[in-house]
Amino acid sequence: MAGKRKTLSGKIHVGCIIALVVVIIAGVIGLPYLARIGTAMMLVKSTEILADELEMSPVEKDAVMEKINTLAEKIKSGEMDRTQIEKLSQNLAEGPLPTMIMARMVETRYLKPSTLPEEVKAAGVVTLSRFAQGIITQAIPPAKSEEIEQVLFEIPKEEKDSQEETSYRDYKLKESIPDAELTELLANMKAAADEAEIAEFVNRPDLAGEIQKAIDAILAPEPAPAS
Repeated sequence: MAGKRKTLSGKIHVGCIIALVVVIIAGVIGLPYLARIGTAMMLVKSTEILADELEMSPVEKDAVMEKINTLAEKIKSGEMDRTQIEKLSQNLAEGPLPTMIMARMVETRYLKPSTLPEEVKAAGVVTLSRFAQGIITQAIPPAKSEEIEQVLFEIPKEEKDSQEETSYRDYKLKESIPDAELTELLANMKAAADEAEIAEFVNRPDLAGEIQKAIDAILAPEPAPAS
């Protein structure tokens, strides 16, 4: 029987949020001190790369890195336990961040450097925000993301043929997308947002704020038991 195909949000998660999560899960706790230092350094560097890829503003990046550096220090000191790390991973994976990253990645990697007219690019940013809002609120069915997957990723031929699930490591975000494909992608996203009656103007997804919120939820002290 063919395996279940992964959804786009799953690939975005492992392809991007992995920079925030994978280096700190499974095996960090209990590692020797030098290994924890290395892991913390990887976390900081990976997050810097992700922030640059998504073109976070200096204010956004500084706010995120402040939280990440705090988290890294707790990893180095051994203060983070496995439960906290697993909870952080779950919060990031199941929250709105994968969809936010998807929208920002399309904007920065494909839309911004395209040769489309500036007014089309501006409209595209609005469409990306609307589509992300629809996915996050579930007003747009998650299955719509499958259509985007065909454009964003170089899908291994064996999966195209068999429809069986392959490792995320076999997936690679395309370096570029032809303007015609990008225009079609944005048109499909706009149609989905229109069908879901998503407002024409919604706030741009707050990537930095969502990352900070997920980390704060882990770092916040446990409330004192009621006396």
